[in-house]
Order: sequence, then C-alpha cells, then structure tokens
Amino acid sequence: MALTLSVAMCTYNHAEFLGRALEALVSQSRPADEIVVVDDGSSDSTPEVLARFAAAHPSIRAVRNEQNRGVLEASKRAQGLAQGDFLYAASSDDYLLPGAFERLLGLVERNPSAGIAFGKVVLTDPSGRVLGTPGPTCWTRALYATPEVYRDEFLSRESAELSLCSSMIFRRAALAEIGGFRPELGPYGDTFAAHALGLRWGACYAPQSMVVFRANPGGFARRIARQPGVALGFVDRIVDAMRSPPCQGLFPETYVQRWAAERRRATIDQITRSLRDASDRALAAKKVLGALGESVSAAERAALLVLEASQERLPRRVEELLRAD
Repeated sequence: MALTLSVAMCTYNHAEFLGRALEALVSQSRPADEIVVVDDGSSDSTPEVLARFAAAHPSIRAVRNEQNRGVLEASKRAQGLAQGDFLYAASSDDYLLPGAFERLLGLVERNPSAGIAFGKVVLTDPSGRVLGTPGPTCWTRALYATPEVYRDEFLSRESAELSLCSSMIFRRAALAEIGGFRPELGPYGDTFAAHALGLRWGACYAPQSMVVFRANPGGFARRIARQPGVALGFVDRIVDAMRSPPCQGLFPETYVQRWAAERRRATIDQITRSLRDASDRALAAKKVLGALGESVSAAERAALLVLEASQERLPRRVEELLRAD
C-alpha cells in the first residue's frame, strides 16, 4: 500500500508569501495527499489567498483561528489534523523545490524503517539573496543511515547549529511515540524530534536541495534568540528532554554536553553583541548630548544613563554566564 503524506502549515499575515508556498506544494510531481493550513487570525488578505487555492485544489483544507494564538499553538493544531503516514511541517514564507516529495518518499518507501527523510536547504535573506546551501558534510550521496550511523556520522560530527527540518518529512507514528513537536521546547522542538527519530529509527538523506528557506529576522526563532533568558531556559528544557523518557538513552551524553555548551555559547555571544551595540549607542549619544548642551531634556539624559549602564554591565554579565557555562 502506498505511503500517504500530509502537509501541516500555519500562517499569520503572510499573504505576500503564501501563494508561492502553496503553489510549490500543489505543483509537486508527487503531491501531498492533504495540505492542512491553519490561518492564525490573519488581518491581511491571507483568507482570500487560502480560499482561492482551496477552491482549486481539494487536497487543501483551510482552518482559521479567530484570534491569534501564536506559532506553537497554531502549528500544533495543524499537525493534529494531519492524517498521513508522513508529515511535512511547512512554513508559509518558504517554498519547496520541484521533485522534493518524490525524492523523499521514494527513499522511505525503499527503507521503511526510517523515521525521517531530508535533503539540503537553500538559505536566503529576506530579499531572496542566496546565503548558502546547508547540508550534512558527512554524506554526499543518497542513503539510509541506521540509528548507529546517524549517531556516529551525523549527530556526532555535524554542528549543533545545523537544522534541516525545513526539508524533512517525519514518520507520523514514530513522531507520536517521542511526544511530537513538544511546545515546551520552543523553536528547538522540531530539531529535537528529528534527532530523536534518527537515533531510534534511522534516517534517509537525499543530496539535493529540497526547499528555499527564508531567514526571517522577525521569525519565532530569531525573536527567542534576542531574549537570552528565555533562550537559556529552552536550552535547559531540551537537555532535560534528552536525558528523560521517552528519549532517555538515545542521545549520547557527550553530545548532550556539547550541544548545551554550543547553545549557551551562542546565547552569550548574542548578549555580548547586544550590549556592545548598546554601548556604541551610548557613546554616540554622549557626543550628541555634549554638543546640544542644556537643550537636552531630562528624559533624554535618563536614556543615556541606561545606555551607559549597559556598557558597564557588559564584562560583568558575560563573566557570570561563562561561569554558569
């Protein structure tokens, strides 16, 4: 019996990108059996775009949240409605490349124990300029990696920063066994699930690019990265998830420690950049205030004091985090 594939997508005020994303999905040489799209209370023309595509393509099921619930809740709703053997979690501002589903489903049909299948990603900036084509450095050909090979060749060698989930299909039953995309893990929930499935059931890899991923500075992951305390909290939760059922024993302890150290270091670097930017603004503001003299308001001087304080906090805060790491 042929495998079935569901696409789960949530969207919010992405009308300018949504049509392109949906067109890429329905134009696949092996189209998805169903495409579930949750509109998370959009106020732009997203409902009209969805209605137009749903009228032309019966595989599209459009659902609307009357109030915005956030990306995690909207994604959970879309994924909960999916019924296929495999699940593709789509972003409404990314778009699949031709032949992606045919390649990935062909691999899992030949390797039925695989929990995931994925390929490379074309990374672009918001203007569409290509920034790179991330993919594993350890593999150059199509293959099925057993759980042991996935652990020794992919997990242990690739950067902890590498996430290829935008190109990935997940075996839905296997995903349910490890708790799905867990909302408490925030923007790392999909990558955590991908590794857990690879470590338990193995993974298929195709060396072609599968999707164009738009790096969105206002996206969920980027917003979290700008909140160091929140980001560090997610790191702690993921470390706990790696060491606890149902994934206990899957992740090597050496990887858990390396991943945590890399993520904490990345967060510290973000704090350092933010405070340095604030310090630069403080120095610039000080020069302006000096030139303006008495014409500067008390509020403006208070703002300068805040910026100067951030300059003084920079080395102390980084030192505290380094000690914690």
